[in-house]
Amino acid sequence: MSNNEITLPQQADLFIAPVDDYSNLSLSAGAQEALTNILSSSRAGLVSSSILICKGGDQCPFISRCPIYTADGSSATYPVSKQCIVELNLVNDRFTSYVEELDQQGKVSSSMTYRSQISALVDLDLREFRISMILAGVGDLSDGTMLHEQTIAVSDDGDPITQLQDHPAWKILTRIRKDRMELLDAMGLTVKRDAMIRAALHQKEADNFLTRSIELLERITNLEEAVVEDK
Repeated sequence: MSNNEITLPQQADLFIAPVDDYSNLSLSAGAQEALTNILSSSRAGLVSSSILICKGGDQCPFISRCPIYTADGSSATYPVSKQCIVELNLVNDRFTSYVEELDQQGKVSSSMTYRSQISALVDLDLREFRISMILAGVGDLSDGTMLHEQTIAVSDDGDPITQLQDHPAWKILTRIRKDRMELLDAMGLTVKRDAMIRAALHQKEADNFLTRSIELLERITNLEEAVVEDK
């Protein structure tokens, strides 16, 4: 077998067999390295698929906030067809910050499930960052008021009848924040959930203390009765 042929891991009953046959496909060294990097990033739990792909120059709706554009203009060299450097660095920074805050007793490094939850948090942060730029007026996708004119009917003369409504991006932002709160709550990271967990643990400790006290009193009583019987 060639060193660049695709190899699939065998993990007994846990391995999901591929639908397609790849036996006649051979990857170049570059393709194999790219595949390895993608899998490594996924295993680490990093968000990668959500990051914008750079279109370069004036093709990006967020070009006015691109550090390359603000420093060197539209004729500068851009990472076209590669991940946006702004969002890539945002993702890495947020993921690292979450890990530093939450990696208690090596929980993050040892649990793929926990890393996936952190990855989901980062994904929501990334989407909020992008939506917030839209609401601020970047890319002329909104006027910054969080409102837009929506056609609600047409007059008898054929003229559109409009009404000011919430900007769609505002509704998306609200949903993002709701999803984040639900995820944080599920992870026990909100103030409310943390207080509930602490209260439950405190009650359990109190119950255990009471149980141990009762057991100790029963032992003392039994010991006293035994002493009285000996006399």
